[in-house]
Amino acid sequence: MLLSVAGFVSCNSERVTSSPSSLRGQEEVRFRAAPGSAPVLVGRVQVVDEAGRFPVAKALVSIDGQAHYTDAFGAYRVPVAPGKHQVVVEHTGMRPARTTVKVEPGDSVQVTFYLRHND
Repeated sequence: MLLSVAGFVSCNSERVTSSPSSLRGQEEVRFRAAPGSAPVLVGRVQVVDEAGRFPVAKALVSIDGQAHYTDAFGAYRVPVAPGKHQVVVEHTGMRPARTTVKVEPGDSVQVTFYLRHND
């Protein structure tokens, strides 16, 4: 099965769970990768306003305090160890978003964040 995860293609992946919630400002999808694959956190950061959803380039995605940035399409991809990870997303002029993600061995997790402008 060929599956695209936040703009990245992964072979032999299987969708395990999905928990969307626009009220929480994020959507989480788990993928079981091929045996021996390292866990990865992937996703997108988008701004949501009355005109729709748009990618946020250069958003700061902190995973356990380590800084990473989204690309021009609002995408990020970070290899992680199995376990719980604190993820914080920030960008100038927008409300920050945070969540805890539990990554099991052999899983990859896609977390899409929906930011809103500061009032």
